[in-house]
Amino acid sequence: MFFKLCLILIFALGIQAVSRSKVLERAKCWSNKHVPYSQAKYAADCDTGKKYRTDCSGYVSLAWNLPSSYTTRTLPNVCSKINKSELKAGDVVLAPGSHVILFEKWTDNAKTKYLAYEQTPKTGAAHHIVTWGSKSMGSTNFYPCRYKNIDN
Repeated sequence: MFFKLCLILIFALGIQAVSRSKVLERAKCWSNKHVPYSQAKYAADCDTGKKYRTDCSGYVSLAWNLPSSYTTRTLPNVCSKINKSELKAGDVVLAPGSHVILFEKWTDNAKTKYLAYEQTPKTGAAHHIVTWGSKSMGSTNFYPCRYKNIDN
């Protein structure tokens, strides 16, 4: 019964499952366009023309194909904490109330650097390497999080 209720709620909210490859494809679109950062402006996705806020959480909302632009405070409602060792393409590294980064893959065996899609005031939408725990992550309360409706 609970599972059925969850499915009804997901359908009612317009939240659809999305594949990991589609998440990266959607993020790549804004990165290729170098969409500038703004907490007040919106830009269209490349699939439907749906508009998302052009900040870090809007970027993740676009990638996850959410029905609207979530914030770093509301993204925890649609993702679950996971261990760093469980990170896969399309997961995020999240600091609620601060910043979120879309994870693609580890770039070293020690799992200290990863390729990511990130939206910042300095870079706009970018595809680059981030060092785990670096100043660029900006906060010590980052944790890995997996979208609850991602297709594995």
